[in-house]
Formats: sequence, structure tokens, C-alpha cells
Amino acid sequence: DVSFNKLHGLPASFSSLSGVERLNLAFNPLQTLPDALTTLAELKELNLDHTGVSAFPDGIGELRQLEGLQADGCPLLAPYNSLYEKDPLLLVKLHDTQLSALDLSDTGLETVPEQLFRMTQLTSLNLLKNNIRELPQQLGDLRQLQQLLLKGNLLRQPYLRIMDAKGELALPGEGPNDAGACKLYVSSVCTLA
Repeated sequence: DVSFNKLHGLPASFSSLSGVERLNLAFNPLQTLPDALTTLAELKELNLDHTGVSAFPDGIGELRQLEGLQADGCPLLAPYNSLYEKDPLLLVKLHDTQLSALDLSDTGLETVPEQLFRMTQLTSLNLLKNNIRELPQQLGDLRQLQQLLLKGNLLRQPYLRIMDAKGELALPGEGPNDAGACKLYVSSVCTLA
């Protein structure tokens, strides 16, 4: 427990504490999380309450043992703020590039988080009941994606047609004559209520 110590950062040697399971950094003016934190493979609980942290490093997805994450009073930026409200561990899952299924349903998302496009092993993505209006072309980079749940979003044409699609589907491009279209490979796009 190193809470209330006016720490502005963690020393580089911190990463040598590989056996740490619980870390309380609450009420320290960190602002950002050091990369050293992401090397603590045994970490199960992390308290960042009132540290000023607004985003998470990509490596936080490596903390696969993490069972509890607290970031109350932190000025989390979108989409981190809405994901934290739904389930704090979604912030870790969003950075786990080995994850194959991710449920971000009913989290108030207005856009698809860009972190998803690094999740090349993703086979199932649940974005049900959000406020997403458009789908980014980078979604086509998820070549393993087999299930994409979109119902309950504010999708407009031409994106509406994706909700009922099966098989190979071209997402519309932004250039003239859809010259920038990319392909989204889905074997079963579900539209569960």
C-alpha cells in the first residue's frame, strides 16, 4: 500500500517486483500509468482512485490475473469513462490483444474504440445497445471476426445493412465509387435483441 504518498511516478525498478498481487496507488498525483506497472503479471487488485489517470497504457492488457480495478475520481477520457462505469475490468480487456471474445454491450459507446483494431484474435464482438452511428473501416482488419452484434445502435445507412448480413461483406469506403472499401469477413452476423 503506497497510497497517500504524493508519488508522481513509479521507479523503473518497480518492474522487478514481479510477485506483487495487490497494489494501492490511490491519492497519488500520478496522472499517467508507468509502463513498469504492466509487467506485474501476478497483479490481482489495482487501486488507482483519485490518481488523475485519464487513460491506460496498451500493456495493461497483459495483466490477465487482474480481478479488481478501481479508478474512482479519475478523469477518464472516452471511451474509458463509459467502459469503467459498466465494468472496470473492461479497461483491461480492451487492451488484451490475445482476447478472442469481447462484450462491450450497453456501455454508452458512441464510437468503436480504436484499441479494438489491435485485437487480431477477436472472433466475437458484442456492441449491442450503444450509441454507435458509423462503423470504421478498420473493422475490416479483424480477419478472425465471426460474430458482430450491433442491434440497438443508432446506425444509419449504409451501415444498417450490416446487421442482417452473412458471409463476406464490403463496408462502404469514403472515396468516390467506394474506392476505399474494405472487407469485413463474418460468417454469422447476429442481431440479438
